[in-house]
Amino acid sequence: MLPRSSVPHPAIGALATVTLFACVADSPLLVAVLFACWLATAFHSKHLLGTTYRQGQLPGRWLNLGSRVVFLVSLAWPCSCIVGDGLWFCVGLALYSYSFLDGGEWTGGRSLRGSVGWTAVMDWSRLAAGYARLLGGPCATIADGPPLQSPCILCMHPHGLFPFGTNHNLGMSRGGLTSASVFPGARSLVVAVASFCFYIPGLRECFLAFGVVDASRPVLAAQLKAGGSVALWPGGASEAAFSGPARAALVLRKRRGFLELALEHGAALVPCYTFGDNSWFRSVEPSWCPRLAAAFQRTTGLLFPSAVPTWPPTHWRGAVTVVGTPLHVERRGPGGYGVVDVDALQQRYMEALQSLYAKHRPLHSAAGREAPAQVEFVS
Repeated sequence: MLPRSSVPHPAIGALATVTLFACVADSPLLVAVLFACWLATAFHSKHLLGTTYRQGQLPGRWLNLGSRVVFLVSLAWPCSCIVGDGLWFCVGLALYSYSFLDGGEWTGGRSLRGSVGWTAVMDWSRLAAGYARLLGGPCATIADGPPLQSPCILCMHPHGLFPFGTNHNLGMSRGGLTSASVFPGARSLVVAVASFCFYIPGLRECFLAFGVVDASRPVLAAQLKAGGSVALWPGGASEAAFSGPARAALVLRKRRGFLELALEHGAALVPCYTFGDNSWFRSVEPSWCPRLAAAFQRTTGLLFPSAVPTWPPTHWRGAVTVVGTPLHVERRGPGGYGVVDVDALQQRYMEALQSLYAKHRPLHSAAGREAPAQVEFVS
């Protein structure tokens, strides 16, 4: 059972969105000032950076509502310049804002997983095969240990610019990660991503349909407390700075939230590594405006997309996700552990991940998926 939405009724937000848009629609300067205020508020309150900066709490109801309304109006204004800002545009904006402000990323209430139509789409062999061809080769999951049992935390690596291969293996039925032989309790699994992903129209709807939730601590804690499981990327979008063929750098040394959740709820940690997920893009320095990139990351928690496709695509060889043996963790409850316990669990997890990588690397190197000798853990 996920927590209740951290926003007022979406009808209030829809009314506020249309009213604010009507007030600023004829003034580009007001829109610019509005967006600047949104940036300043996000930078100061850090409500988009995850619960590490909010002492484990979801953002306040009215802060969340105001932030989303202002951001949506700022996006709607350039669209209105293209298609016009007449009555039908305002009606469409009101209808979409109702959906945009419903808090589905905290409740999971917009998920289509399990429905007949959704299952048919995920089982559609042509769709999955087309996705695999786009990724340049076979995509599958290998279980290195026994079938997983809830509650557990699937720790996915690497993130790269975007984890295309992991998403295939996690979402598509033929990918195998949620099959009965790997994870019989996959129906109790939710995938968690960064808060700002749910601010992006289109991407938000796609994630909600897949049952993806906000990676905020109260949301994940509620899922684990109910006996469910979560899948997340501990390194997050920061690993986009280390993407590229023949690279295996993981941002892990300062990531402790998932370790604390495991200790609080007694959830097993499951290391998962996808060979080939770093092959499609190569990270580059945002030399054209490094200060803007740094400000974007400090505001949204996401690394500014500074990467180029690898070309020619000779490195595109598909993606294989290896699921390691679960590391069982004793339940300590909130406050029942200290820094030493978290440090010890972190070291244990990093050793297990390194061992999993070393065991399966030779096979994937032979298949053309470039992989360095060992994983590099960075801060």
